[in-house]
Amino acid sequence: LDPAATLLQTSLVVSLWLFLVLSCLQVSKPMAARPLQQTGDVPNWTNLPVLNSLRAGTQICFATDEWFAVADNLNKEEPIEFDENAFDEHGKVMDGWETRRKRTAGHDWCLMKLGLAGVIKG
Repeated sequence: LDPAATLLQTSLVVSLWLFLVLSCLQVSKPMAARPLQQTGDVPNWTNLPVLNSLRAGTQICFATDEWFAVADNLNKEEPIEFDENAFDEHGKVMDGWETRRKRTAGHDWCLMKLGLAGVIKG
């Protein structure tokens, strides 16, 4: 391989990665208030504000794979519904983020810009 082309490719990848990370770090909305109380067997952190909701303005900046279902599904607040006859452009409609089976090392991941500022717990 040509060293100059490899260096250019690496520079472009690093530049894109930095752009994605920096754009996701900019959060302008204040943290939402929610009471902290224990309800039965449910841990306290489940009563904290939901930082990753479409209503809060959370956006998926990047996902390694969205073959079966888009990563935006991670931010839905609606209850899960299964319809065995529901299909879209990705195939079977799924409630969550669904990726292909990996045949290589590593994991699928996504980068999201949270709609609210806060501390992640749980």
